[in-house]
Amino acid sequence: MRTNSPGKVSLAGAYAFGYGALGMAQLEGDDQPWFHDIDPLDALFLGTAWPQKFRDEFEFANARDGWLRILRGTVHWKGIESFVREVVTASEEYDLPVDEGELMLRLTGRLEALGLDQRKLPANCLPGSALVGTRPIEGPPPDQVLPDPPADANERTARFWEGTQIELPHDGTPLDALRHGVYLLTQMGLRLDDDPMALLPALYLALVANDGEEISDAGKRAVAWAYALPPGSSLIPVTDVLLLGPAHGLSTDEILARLFALPNLGEPVSSADRMDQLPWVRPHQCRFRAGLLPGRHPQRQGRSHRRHRGCLLQGAAPSVRGEIRPASRP
Repeated sequence: MRTNSPGKVSLAGAYAFGYGALGMAQLEGDDQPWFHDIDPLDALFLGTAWPQKFRDEFEFANARDGWLRILRGTVHWKGIESFVREVVTASEEYDLPVDEGELMLRLTGRLEALGLDQRKLPANCLPGSALVGTRPIEGPPPDQVLPDPPADANERTARFWEGTQIELPHDGTPLDALRHGVYLLTQMGLRLDDDPMALLPALYLALVANDGEEISDAGKRAVAWAYALPPGSSLIPVTDVLLLGPAHGLSTDEILARLFALPNLGEPVSSADRMDQLPWVRPHQCRFRAGLLPGRHPQRQGRSHRRHRGCLLQGAAPSVRGEIRPASRP
């Protein structure tokens, strides 16, 4: 296959590229475990990005949804809607899950009839250009200035650490969720008072993680979640401090001090910012873009069932620390 050139690939062509790329990866032994759970819209996005590769399913999913968010404001969005409707229609006609290989193959012969091979995607609508410098891929700007600590930062920091010694459910606010998350990690043997990169996973574990997640994934999931927060989210200032603090060389207490300067630290987190509202949380399972066409079609199930793997608390602390990384540009 040739690389995608601006103005020469349509949505139908992108789907063909993506479907072909999955087949090539399998033949060449280069397929990733998460490739097996890709649905048709994932394949279409993969085709627009090919031959770009993604580090993991989290980067892929964030890039995909960032790209869809950009496309929503263009003339190409109607094509995405038509594509989704056709996938759902085909799924119902053939009585196949949306991510079944047979259905994905049959789709290749149905897209031209919709005219999805006619309109070509310009450079500014291809991921290689459209996603450059965007939060879903690169996170907050590394040179972003963090807020100055308030005058009572030392007192509030001391009270925060006292609260982490108590087993008490959090109240849904970022500050109390962070307190509870620190408590949870402390019970696993981590010392967060000298590990600033563990603060973001602590917030993630307490506020948004599912019961069935492996603790060893907390670091990379926390970063992916923070990158994926929707524009205007009240949590972005909080996660930005937690992401950038370690990269700026700040200690745990110095990061907490800057958090206390944020006015919304004690306000309840919106449900839109919780993990179960974000599309990559259920990686490629039962989530065929219900949000694309709200109310227009029933959500079609994927073939993969939810894998309850258990929360591996015992002996997990070293793995958690190993997965945590500060924000940086890829």
